[in-house]
Amino acid sequence: MQQSEITTTIPTQIEINHLSDLHLHATKEKNERAINRLSCIADEVISKQCCPINIFTGDMVDDAKPEQMKHLCGALAMGDMLNSTLMVAGNHDIVPFGNQLGIVDDNIIKVIESFRIQQTYLITCTLRTLRAAGLTATVIYEDTDPFTKEWCFGIRKAIGITKRTYAILIKEFKLMIILLDSNPHHLSEIDFARGCIGPRQLGTLRGWLNGERYSDWRKVVCLHHHPIYHSAFLKLTDSDEFIQSVWDIADLVLFGHKHEYTLWSGKKSQKWNGYLSAASDIACTGYETLMFETFIITQDTITHTTNASRLKAT
Repeated sequence: MQQSEITTTIPTQIEINHLSDLHLHATKEKNERAINRLSCIADEVISKQCCPINIFTGDMVDDAKPEQMKHLCGALAMGDMLNSTLMVAGNHDIVPFGNQLGIVDDNIIKVIESFRIQQTYLITCTLRTLRAAGLTATVIYEDTDPFTKEWCFGIRKAIGITKRTYAILIKEFKLMIILLDSNPHHLSEIDFARGCIGPRQLGTLRGWLNGERYSDWRKVVCLHHHPIYHSAFLKLTDSDEFIQSVWDIADLVLFGHKHEYTLWSGKKSQKWNGYLSAASDIACTGYETLMFETFIITQDTITHTTNASRLKAT
């Protein structure tokens, strides 16, 4: 009996699709537009790609309810994205209506844990897909800033859960994808929809970006809150420290939150050899066409292409 060897051709490039702000609801009717959009993106862009990774920079659901999170995997499966998606937490994933005025103390740990289960599941699925393609893909993580709430007279106490920061490592491309949690660790009703990386998470980020072990790797840093837009109710409060940490070190910085597509390239000004990418919301209310970026990563270069995805007629 003759045996034939099964060989896997390692991909020559990885395509990172930057998407954000899916805002799934608890009912199928309210999710039709978002699912339609995912299906369009899958048909028009992802189906033509060699090794896609879809990175969603937060607000996967609209009201931080576990019943909404249950629709996530189904929606991604309908868009053929279930096995190639990574995500970070947005304000709508953690607090009701995305506004900390809606914090319910008894539910906050359950909500964070519900999101984390889905996040870990998607990481596992994506690693399995990358390994099936012949790549050496692993994940590392660190628990960083503890979530706290005000107890009395300005004294804060931990609620029993911390932020968790992940890094996906793809050895053949010397690529590190860092998934930050930019939700404030000091839960406060006056923070509204603002974000905060936090001192411990910033320390973890700097360690991974500057450490000798990964010094010659390309780094992709993902968060939800917009580090440049300084609205009083939406801003990233430690944006200066964050920008200083990633400047001229990270190759890509991906974020959402503002529902507005923009791409900044340091390559044009030669001040920084990287990209800052802000993604629009998936449902893109009021617009038939969604603009989003695909970053093409080879072993030597990072380039990008701009996609325009139109909704299907219903």
